[in-house]
Amino acid sequence: MKILIAEDNEDSRLILRKTLESEGYEVQDAPNGAEALRFAKESPPEMIISDILMPEMDGFRLCHEVKSDQKLRRIPFIFYTATYTDPKDEKLAMTLGASRFILKPLENAEFLKIINDVIQEYRDHTLVVPGMVREEEAEVQKMYDDRISVKLDKKIRELQKERMAFKAKEAELMASEEKYRRLMESANDAIFIADAETGIIIDANREAEKMLGIPQEKIIGMYQTQLHPPEDVDQYREIFLRHIRTGKAISEKLFVINSAGQKIPVEISSSVMESGGKKIIQGIFRNITERQNTEDALREEKNKAQRYLDIAGVIILALDAAGRITLLNQKGCEILECRAEEIIGSSWFDNFIPERMKQEIKAVYESIMNGEMEPLEYYENPVLTKGGEERFIAWHNTRIKDGEGNIIGTLSSGQDITAHRMAEDALHESEKRFRTIFESSPMGIIIAN
Repeated sequence: MKILIAEDNEDSRLILRKTLESEGYEVQDAPNGAEALRFAKESPPEMIISDILMPEMDGFRLCHEVKSDQKLRRIPFIFYTATYTDPKDEKLAMTLGASRFILKPLENAEFLKIINDVIQEYRDHTLVVPGMVREEEAEVQKMYDDRISVKLDKKIRELQKERMAFKAKEAELMASEEKYRRLMESANDAIFIADAETGIIIDANREAEKMLGIPQEKIIGMYQTQLHPPEDVDQYREIFLRHIRTGKAISEKLFVINSAGQKIPVEISSSVMESGGKKIIQGIFRNITERQNTEDALREEKNKAQRYLDIAGVIILALDAAGRITLLNQKGCEILECRAEEIIGSSWFDNFIPERMKQEIKAVYESIMNGEMEPLEYYENPVLTKGGEERFIAWHNTRIKDGEGNIIGTLSSGQDITAHRMAEDALHESEKRFRTIFESSPMGIIIAN
């Protein structure tokens, strides 16, 4: 059985076709009433399902034409509409000779039941097929004009409303664009916007002009790789693609080339977004020349301080509140037979204090960190080298505090007095032996000056 569909909406037409074909019906469709009428005359279907609001010829006119044609008038005609929902619309449809008037949306099962019922009535010859429209043609035309007029008035109001909404949206977009432009131009960083697919720059702000020393109109149209050192073009192309893949990224210590050929260090923060139906990437380029100069100066000062520490003839040792090593100079490394990078962060007490004294010294240190006692300004104790040798160190100690006065560690300078202690011990031993000999001698011993 062949069914002819008249529907101007392509999606609705496709859905209706698939629904009917799934039930085994042969389907022919047309995008308007005029074409549907032509198809019907060329090859009459066994049912017509039609929308009402369509270009060229609407559904009411199509139904009138079908029911006025002697060859087509017996074909069941069903209206299926979402726009003409007034009872007067249904009355006109039934007056014109429609078999059913169905309102969208409707569940497929219910829709197909109606279709099958009409087909069964048609096959059983119980379907009422009206003769020529009984009312006067003028009366039908009046009803038709009234329904069309109402619908057109409604459509005009909807269009006016849509137009007003469009204008409001347009004004909103213009205001948003103006706001965005002001934000771009007031930014302290250079901003570049590029097409994510081609890498071509489509916008830039005044800070971008200043950074590059190139007018905005010349920046627009450049490839993003042209912003960077030419010898590193592959690296920067990969960074650009990585930023697009991640959608949002920050890359530090990169460079752009200005019009004078100078390299300017920058930090790039990017974000990918949609605009006008295409993907774009916005890059905020922060000039970090001043920051880098400050970091370089601080690094040089740190290196200089480290050199001073390393040429010092004593151990310089810093511990944090937990007793972990945070600083050890070259002299300390030599005495302890280790490398600084090996022991920074490790426990001073667990690695360099003899086992017999470890708990005692650790407890004293904890008391100092808790503020329960003052550190001894001068203190001597043995330390263990990596090789297991004990060496005596004379320490001068001070506590380190943060900006709020909290104790965060200690700083100590230590003098290796091992040789001195050994000499003292030897002298004491010598004196002891002499005293023993002196006291045990059977003869009198006189010491004269």
